Amino acid sequence: MPADSSGVAFRYVEESSWGVTPSAALQILRMTGEDFAGIKKTIVSDELVGDAQVTDVIEAGYSSAGTLKGNLSFGTYDEFMSAAIRSVDFAAETAVTAATIAATATQLTDSGNGLAAFTAGQFVKASGFTATSLNRVYLVTAVAAGALSVYPDPATTESTGQSVTISGADIYNGVARRSFSFEREHTDLSSIFSNWVGCRSGGMALDFKAEDRVTVSFPFMGKTEAVAGATIGTGSPTAATSTKMMNAVGHLVIMGEGTTHADITVLSGGFKIDNPLRNQPVAGSTAAVGIGVSTVKAEGTITLYFADNTLKTKWLAHTQSALAFAFQDTAGNAYGFYFPAVQFQDVKNETPGMDTDIVLSATWHAFKDATTGYTVHMTKMAA
Repeated sequence: MPADSSGVAFRYVEESSWGVTPSAALQILRMTGEDFAGIKKTIVSDELVGDAQVTDVIEAGYSSAGTLKGNLSFGTYDEFMSAAIRSVDFAAETAVTAATIAATATQLTDSGNGLAAFTAGQFVKASGFTATSLNRVYLVTAVAAGALSVYPDPATTESTGQSVTISGADIYNGVARRSFSFEREHTDLSSIFSNWVGCRSGGMALDFKAEDRVTVSFPFMGKTEAVAGATIGTGSPTAATSTKMMNAVGHLVIMGEGTTHADITVLSGGFKIDNPLRNQPVAGSTAAVGIGVSTVKAEGTITLYFADNTLKTKWLAHTQSALAFAFQDTAGNAYGFYFPAVQFQDVKNETPGMDTDIVLSATWHAFKDATTGYTVHMTKMAA
């Protein structure tokens, strides 16, 4: 009986040493597809022996590569998101709960001075305010022990007295070198497994558009592929997450642009984190001795209905901007993505034909922000 895609179980575990699967349970992954495969380099003989035939084909090296595709859901791809920007994984969330927290027209304040643990550029989630419009995700623009300046401005003011929680866990691009072991099992067949070890992250892509889901993909390069009759994990695998997949309909809660983080209404958008990888071959072995990593690069696109020349003016003047995206599912779980320094490129508002909307499309590139010292900032906020 041939295998079916509905019988594929895909699992992973992070490695402590490159190319060595630890003795641990594997984590079952949710996905929409993957194309992991081994790559074998061969060389065809160029010897001449007088009978017009090729004398040999030799093995010259092994590696592996693949891209994991999925829909963004809370807690499912945290390790891959952080590895994509060469960061350590998300730590436990910083959470401040106090009856001394209030909301002004521009800030979340704390007369108990407990807010210094947060950082400018991260997102936070507020909960517990009596005015429910205040219980939402915010981008932190400035930090003091007694106040967080936030975008968007609080929808109303509220004094102290209620128990309010402000929380979030953030990461930003670094220089970590992490690797993973992956396993594919065909559960509709008998003991048929493939595995790939030493897989380093080549980045990630996130895309969203009106009336659709938020999709993600994660490219990897690995050491080798192997086939097996049993799992490489220890014990039973850990169940997949069950959080709701996020969409761009009701879950896009922040879409801000510029140093003032002005609201923009988009048709679609997304970004790509690119960390190009390279095999490191060595004489005397068909397998590479390592996988080289590179500079973390970030770029993206946005498309919106054309109404004014704001973005085109910034593009023509080469004015630095910033972009903030945040998604929150119906349970209250959220992610925020912030690029504090971007330059717009290829800004266009073409006329495609009769009876159509005029849209503005723009590509952008992010770079190291002179103030914060990073290119991309990600935040995780649990319900």
